[in-house]
Amino acid sequence: MKKIIITSVSICVVCVIAISTLILALVSVNTNKLIERPDEIYIMNKITKDNGNGSPYKLESGDENESKKIDDLYSVFNSCFGQKALLALFRGELYDKMVTEHYNSYSSRPSVSRNESSTDKFTIVFKYYSNNTQTYEYGNGESYSYNYLFFEIDNSDIKKEVMFGVIDSVDPYTAYSFSSQYTYEAKINSSALYNYICSLSYFADNM
Repeated sequence: MKKIIITSVSICVVCVIAISTLILALVSVNTNKLIERPDEIYIMNKITKDNGNGSPYKLESGDENESKKIDDLYSVFNSCFGQKALLALFRGELYDKMVTEHYNSYSSRPSVSRNESSTDKFTIVFKYYSNNTQTYEYGNGESYSYNYLFFEIDNSDIKKEVMFGVIDSVDPYTAYSFSSQYTYEAKINSSALYNYICSLSYFADNM
């Protein structure tokens, strides 16, 4: 009888471990829950500087074909964040999450260049229309309204810290660089997004 009880308990433990492992292997963590789909996207680096008279490559929701590209790019963008819980557990990244940073000092504000001398990186700007203004929450219930979000990616096939700055107004065509006192920060693997942008005909034809 004792052997039967021990065997039953052992089987139950194995089943619990197996079920837990399966759940961890299926559940995604560290997903993007704060950055919404933009209404327009601007992309820039050396390619746009050399082939677009310095103007960024632009996608806007008003054009059906471009709107589909925004959907696709945003989907790939989201995939850069998440990973399966089991993998995150082994990497020690299970509790990683997007955090907000508020820089009071102007001199300490992080910035992103247009990367106009590089083809290994892209600077990306998300624009939200006035009827789709986004809210950045920080501190003790304080918030900041913004219509632009900017960040930089490369083709590194690893998860690393990326800064997403938000600002209420900026001109992607004339701004020398992009900076803000309000940022999101998260670990992402941006290689899929980099490769997607490179596959767009404008960039593929000029790489």
